[in-house]
Amino acid sequence: MFNGGVDDDDGGGYGIGAGLVRYGWLHVVESLAERDITKFKAVLDCPAAEVFTHLTYMADYTALQKQIIQQAKNV
Repeated sequence: MFNGGVDDDDGGGYGIGAGLVRYGWLHVVESLAERDITKFKAVLDCPAAEVFTHLTYMADYTALQKQIIQQAKNV
């Protein structure tokens, strides 16, 4: 999932591509803040365990949705 910025396809949806590596975790903060800069502080103030739990949930949810779509295509 988090692989140094190399684009991946593990279902997590967090591969950021080599061009964005320099921004580090900003893409994660931006995603959790729903791309609303006024929400960045709220995300950054969350405990790390809460953030990582939510990121894991988002990755699992994305993988499940991909699986459902794939199954629907195969029917």
